[in-house]
Amino acid sequence: MLALSGLALLAGCPRFWVHAVLLNIDGLVASIYGLALLSFRLWDRGWQGKAVIWFILTLGFLTKLQSFYLIPILGVWVAVCSWKARSAEPVASRCQAAFVQCLSAGGVVLLALLAAFLAWPALWIDFPDGLYRYIRFITRHSNVPVL
Repeated sequence: MLALSGLALLAGCPRFWVHAVLLNIDGLVASIYGLALLSFRLWDRGWQGKAVIWFILTLGFLTKLQSFYLIPILGVWVAVCSWKARSAEPVASRCQAAFVQCLSAGGVVLLALLAAFLAWPALWIDFPDGLYRYIRFITRHSNVPVL
């Protein structure tokens, strides 16, 4: 409920949507990250929940490089949820179940990375050099002055 309240407050903030620096995609990025964090709640809902998480992670990877920060958050979320779901079981089986769920989350992340790669044809041409140039552009482009 708190995440929904935060998204509602963010959606109603005119500075965030209208007065942002020209050609800035902060609104899109924050929306996708918010959706990704909300979609993590669907992890225990079978393959449909995992498909939603995969789709939103793919959108995040296509949007901005900082979406890689969602990967450890997903891992921790899955491990904690798996641990809490088996609270009556011995610690060893809880650890094993959490590990298996984290491997499953890793599979979803790898599929999202593959989908983002396949959806971005510019990366297909000389992939290692293209990825290096993209990372260099993201990390070393000119600074935009902020008031």
